[in-house]
Amino acid sequence: MGILLDVSEMDNNMTLDSKFFSEMCNLRYLKVYNSQCSRDCDVGCKLTFPDGLKCSMENVRYLYWLQFPLKKLSKAFNPKNLIELNLPYSKITRLWKESKVCLNAASV
Repeated sequence: MGILLDVSEMDNNMTLDSKFFSEMCNLRYLKVYNSQCSRDCDVGCKLTFPDGLKCSMENVRYLYWLQFPLKKLSKAFNPKNLIELNLPYSKITRLWKESKVCLNAASV
């Protein structure tokens, strides 16, 4: 299961619950992007998570999120199957505090 979300198609900002992705246990591929932006686009993220993002996404193998809106990933985030993590122009200041085991640590 995969999600490709082109935020250029969204007219307004969308506020999502912190557990938005928690029921998507088969999610393998997640790409949040803006097809109307060049690489240095500064339109701002249209998705917000006021209470953070609380989900493990342990089956996600590919995560691309243009302008990820949070400063850190969830403590529950489990990258054990992650092959690629790409968060361009995000607000990330820290991925996680403790060590996490990844399938392909060289790609992260």
